[in-house]
Amino acid sequence: MLRTADKHGINLTVHGRPALMSMAMDYADETAALRTLFTQEMLDRGFIAGMWVYPNFTMTDWIIDDYSAALDEVFALLADAIDNRNISSRLRGPVAHADFRRLT
Repeated sequence: MLRTADKHGINLTVHGRPALMSMAMDYADETAALRTLFTQEMLDRGFIAGMWVYPNFTMTDWIIDDYSAALDEVFALLADAIDNRNISSRLRGPVAHADFRRLT
């Protein structure tokens, strides 16, 4: 994950234990939109993915390989969106909330 982020120049940190990791990207006011774009693009590639990763023993080599390939594609897309300063315009919906504000 970190190697792929570094490959594309994505400012990513990973926290937690191997069985429950979280990713964080710090892009000031664009962070929420960038996280939303990440989830949108991973969904397009067949993965329900957010900032938490739950690896487990049921994941086969092909699942890990497919996830890694999708991550490489998505990080390339995110890097392009960051470089071109058009993160929000690539979203097909609203920016996801980071908490429960949508319920109040």
